[in-house]
Amino acid sequence: MESVILRRNPYHGLKASEHRPLRNPTLQDLRNLYDSLQRAEYWIPRSAEDEAAIQAYKQQLLSEGRSIEDEIRQLAGDSGFVLMENKFPYAVQDARHYVLWILDGDVLEDAEQYICNFLESQQICPDETVCYENNIAYQTASGIPHFHIYVPQP
Repeated sequence: MESVILRRNPYHGLKASEHRPLRNPTLQDLRNLYDSLQRAEYWIPRSAEDEAAIQAYKQQLLSEGRSIEDEIRQLAGDSGFVLMENKFPYAVQDARHYVLWILDGDVLEDAEQYICNFLESQQICPDETVCYENNIAYQTASGIPHFHIYVPQP
């Protein structure tokens, strides 16, 4: 089965010569800049509140002797992947932000089916979403590939 939603990032590990913020984009902006997002020419900032919250969260995990990677592995359990609404979303005007964490490269097809079922349950057409694999050069949880998935606000 060829993936409809989850397309691997062909620019993995390449650092962009210009890595600049894309402030308050819309879903349509993300569609228009899809390749640039994969190449990490742009990054999407969080709101000031969400940025402060993620920094506090990282500190809390650190004080407990844990990491974001530990948390993701715990949430995924034995499935090899986990889809979650981003607790600290990037500021995209008209979208809900999900993250799909892939802990086992062999589960991509299963994860694709899971995403399709999720979208169907939410009555969202895959064409309405924007999904890209985060460039490994700029990952929050290094070593765990993940996809950013933006769906329209209800």
